[in-house]
Amino acid sequence: MNKEKSFFVGYLPMPADLKKFTIIVAIILLIATTALSTLFSRQQSLAGKGVWDTSNKVMVEGLLTMDPYPVLHVAGNNPESVILVVIGKRGADDIALPHIDSLVRVTGSTIKRGGWSMLEISGPEAIKPNPDGQPVTLPDVEDLGKVTMRGEIVDSKCFLGVMKPGPGKVHRACARLCLLGGIPPIFVIRDPDGQKYGYLITLATGQSASRQLSSMVATPVKVDGVLEKRGDLIYLKLSDDQGSPELLTGVDLIQYGETLAVNAETTGEFCGVMAMTDTNIDS
Repeated sequence: MNKEKSFFVGYLPMPADLKKFTIIVAIILLIATTALSTLFSRQQSLAGKGVWDTSNKVMVEGLLTMDPYPVLHVAGNNPESVILVVIGKRGADDIALPHIDSLVRVTGSTIKRGGWSMLEISGPEAIKPNPDGQPVTLPDVEDLGKVTMRGEIVDSKCFLGVMKPGPGKVHRACARLCLLGGIPPIFVIRDPDGQKYGYLITLATGQSASRQLSSMVATPVKVDGVLEKRGDLIYLKLSDDQGSPELLTGVDLIQYGETLAVNAETTGEFCGVMAMTDTNIDS
C-alpha cells in the first residue's frame, strides 16, 4: 500500500514529517554556509599594516616643497616628510603650487605604512599659510649612486593604506587611474627575506613620472637610475638614456617570482628608507 505524501498548505499547520525535513535541511544549509564563509575568508590576502584614518582629521605644520611631488617637511624632535594627495585618484600638485617653499598648516586624513607618511586633503582650503610657524631647514640632497633594480611600479596612495591592491587586472586598472591622476609612483623591491622597500620615481629631468609610467604598473620591470635621499625619503631618478623601464621576460621573469598583481599580501614591514646594499642592486 502506497504511503500518502504530505503537502504544505499555507493556511493549515505544517505536517510533522515535512516540518522535520525542513528543519534538517535548514540546519545543513546553515552549517554549509558557515563553513564556506570561513574557507573563503581564510583565503583572502592580508591588507598589510597600512593605515587610512578618515575618522580623524589632523593638522600638520611644516615647509611645503614640490620636487616634483608635493611633500610637507615637518620639523621638531621627529622630523618627517609627508606626501600630499587629494581625496580620490588625484595628486595635490595644483593645490600645493601656490604654497611652494612656504611654511603652511595642512589639514587632512592620515595615511601611513611602515616608514611612509601621507596626508589626504580635501581641496585648496586644507592648506593655510603659516608664516609664524617653526622654521624648517631641509637637509642637503644625498647622492646614493647609480643602481639597476628589479621590482614593480605601484601608486603610492593605494599601496600605503587606502585600499588593499586587488589581484590582476583590478589592481592594474586602479593603480593606472591613480597615476594618471597625478598620484606619485613608487618603485617597490623586495629582498630575499620578503621585506619590501620603496622609492619615489622621477624622470631623468627630475619631473613627475606618474603619467609616463601609468601603463607599466604592477608588472615586473628592470630600471636603471640614481638614488637620492631627501629628508627621510629616497627618490629613484631614471637614467637619461632610458626612455622607460624594461619589462622582465623569459628566465628573468621566472626568477622574479610572484608579482604584486598576483599576490597583494605583504610579507614583513614596508619601509620608506633603506641604505644602499647588495640586496637591492642587481650585480
